[in-house]
Formats: sequence, structure tokens, C-alpha cells
Amino acid sequence: TGRVYNEASMPPWALPAAATQMGFLSRSKNGHKDNANALRFEDKAGHEQIWIHAERNMDTEIENSETHHVAVDRNKTIGRDEKNTIKRNVTTSVGVDSINSIGSKHTVNVGQSACILTMDKDGNTSLEATSSIKLKVGDNYLLITPTGINLTVLQGDLTAESINSASLKGEQLTAIGGGVNVDTTAKNTVNITGVNLTDIKGAVVKINS
Repeated sequence: TGRVYNEASMPPWALPAAATQMGFLSRSKNGHKDNANALRFEDKAGHEQIWIHAERNMDTEIENSETHHVAVDRNKTIGRDEKNTIKRNVTTSVGVDSINSIGSKHTVNVGQSACILTMDKDGNTSLEATSSIKLKVGDNYLLITPTGINLTVLQGDLTAESINSASLKGEQLTAIGGGVNVDTTAKNTVNITGVNLTDIKGAVVKINS
């Protein structure tokens, strides 16, 4: 069957402005004239376009593979939520920059919550792991486990500074100098206190020298 447009049955797009357009328009039953599903082809040179409009929902089903190729730019706007389910792997390659702007909170779960990274709009960042967290640069690293925290510096110096006060507390504190010197310095006062016993040992011990 076919169709010939005439004065009684005009094309769905106004003439002569849409003279280079053709397509199909199916209006919603009992709806307004603007309620319709549509497929339109624009054949004007330099403005070629395929336009698809779903008045409500659009479902696409592909039983094998799908390929998209966009020669220039792609823009996507979603009015509410988006959910993606990928049952195997994801590979993303970005040639220059990648920028993500998140209004409230960003959470990454790896291995059924074995590792959780959470960042929020207030500037808070939380990194949780069930086994360990390791930060490493060269041979230096910070290792956090459920049983303790280990800071290892195999290259360069370890410096801890505070404008006001610095406290180091523990049932037992040990300072070991594997090289030549261990220095404890203060502009005003250095206090060494032991509730029961205080030992200061050395081949030569100088006090007020």
C-alpha cells in the first residue's frame, strides 16, 4: 500500500519550509496533534539528518553486537538517572583529558565492598579496605593493615613538623639510629620522664656540657 499527499492529506511537516524533509509520523490515539512517534529524514545539502522521536518510551534490542562511530562530537543529556550493567569487562581510552564533575558524592566499590572509595561535596574522602591499604612512591611506602600501620622510608629523609605541638604516645616507644646520630632538639625545654626508671646509656654521656 502507498500514500500520496494532497490538499486533504498534507505531509506531517509544513511546506515549503520542510520541502527537503520526508518521514513517518504516527499520532497518539486520543492525544493532541503534537503527541506522536516520528521518523524524519532531512535531505537538504549540508544539513542531512535522521531524526527519531519517541513520544514516551524507546526500547532497542540487539541480539548480537552493536557498533557506534561518531566522526566529530557526541552530547548526551539524561533528565534523571542512568544505570549501566556490564557483565564482563570495560575498557576506556581517552586521547587527551578526562573530567568528571559530581555534585554530591562519588563511591567506588571493588570486589563486593572489599575496597570502597567515597568522596563527597564537602571535601571529605574515605578509602576503606578489608585487608590493606598501601601508598607507595619508589621504595617508600605507607602500609595500613588491621593489625597496624607501617611507614617505611628506604630513600631520602623522613620529616614530621608541627607549628604548635607534636605528640607520640604508646605503651613502649623506641628510637633507633641505624647510622651515626639521633638528635632531640627544642628551643626551650626537652623533658625526659620515667614513672619508675629512666636509663640514659652511652660510651660517653654529657649533661650540661
